[in-house]
Amino acid sequence: MLTFVEEIILLLLQNDGRQVPVPSRSLNYALAGAVLMDLAMENRIDTDLERLFPVDNTPLDDSLLDATLTAIKAETEQRDTRYWLERTARDADAIHEEGLARLVAKGILERAGNRLMWVFRARRYPIIDGAAEREVKLRIMGVLFSDELPSPRDAMLMCLVDACDLFKELLTQSELEKAAPRIEVVANLDLIGHTIAQAINEFEARQATGAPQVMGQEHRDVIKGDRNMLTFVEEIILLLLRDDGREVHVPSWSLNYALAGAVLMDLAMENRIDTDLKRLILVNATPLNDSLLDPTLMTIKADTERRDTRYWLEQTAQNATAIHEEALARLVAKGILERTEDKVLWVFRSRRYPSVDGTAEREVKLRIMGVLFSDEIPSPRDAMLMCLVDSCGLFRELLTRSELEKAAPRIEVVANLDLIGHTVSEAIYEIEASVASSLQSHMF
Repeated sequence: MLTFVEEIILLLLQNDGRQVPVPSRSLNYALAGAVLMDLAMENRIDTDLERLFPVDNTPLDDSLLDATLTAIKAETEQRDTRYWLERTARDADAIHEEGLARLVAKGILERAGNRLMWVFRARRYPIIDGAAEREVKLRIMGVLFSDELPSPRDAMLMCLVDACDLFKELLTQSELEKAAPRIEVVANLDLIGHTIAQAINEFEARQATGAPQVMGQEHRDVIKGDRNMLTFVEEIILLLLRDDGREVHVPSWSLNYALAGAVLMDLAMENRIDTDLKRLILVNATPLNDSLLDPTLMTIKADTERRDTRYWLEQTAQNATAIHEEALARLVAKGILERTEDKVLWVFRSRRYPSVDGTAEREVKLRIMGVLFSDEIPSPRDAMLMCLVDSCGLFRELLTRSELEKAAPRIEVVANLDLIGHTVSEAIYEIEASVASSLQSHMF
């Protein structure tokens, strides 16, 4: 599969082999951001709002990426994404030449005099999952001018292209005006891409004013979300409450792992933990002053062993009853639910959630149904939530059989949009398989 660096180069090549004229600064930061995104996709680095940090120092045997990975590994100071963008951008010329050379070696480009020309017989990329990858330009245009859901890679790529102001070089003025709302939505889908884009925007602002700038707390709050916004735990509970206040009947293990997964997702959204395919990583041990999340955070902090996501799901699920009761109490305190006899009932006058970014949050059920039965692009939060609901088998309790059959393809697409949610879901599937295998061995 092509790297982000190679795809940026292809995006900026016209069919006659000439490069689209872009300011050198824009190209340099696009290539630098592409290198960091490639390292993130390879689970070598990660970012939060204040730093970029190594996750795995193992070299990739990739001459395009290993130089930056080695530099990050050798750095003893805590550095933010902007620092590594500026540092990597110094090597943009070498990165550009290496990216071009690799595209020629792969038979995608060929040199013709002093220009690089498309090899038209090889305009499709190498095979991925049994299907030919569409050209990067056609992929991006397909996302821009349709209701097609972008892959996580394409969301990251479009975020980078937008941050470096390259769309105005790739689209006509009328196309740009038409695509602007879509670009804004897609560019905010990916958290890593958003962090890199913000660092580029900060640098450009600093250059324009001649003064150093830092990301203000106000902007951090917009990205992280209002602390009054409901947690994933609270939203799982609301999803499973019928309007009469009774809880939808689900197997106890499904609810337990849904709540445990929700706690881990909330910690990830607060930049306290992260995950890769083999482990769950503590990123920031600072307590959140949140009685729903801090107990799990402190347990992760105190553990000295390297643990995977499955381990922490099982540990957290042991406290599912307490998590459930705490979340119900908080929903009552927020005026969203009230206790009546032995049931929890909706307060109908308060069925909307607290405001986020100036607009009332739609009820979680309506939000999820809106994503399921329309071409609406889900927010990162909703993609994570739907991934968790799917992995715990809760959709079959929330939808009729005909609704489930209709929504199945959409659920599959959306559930694969988010990497953190996908990791949590994979761990839940592993636990289910292990339990099923154990039960089968006891039966026979």
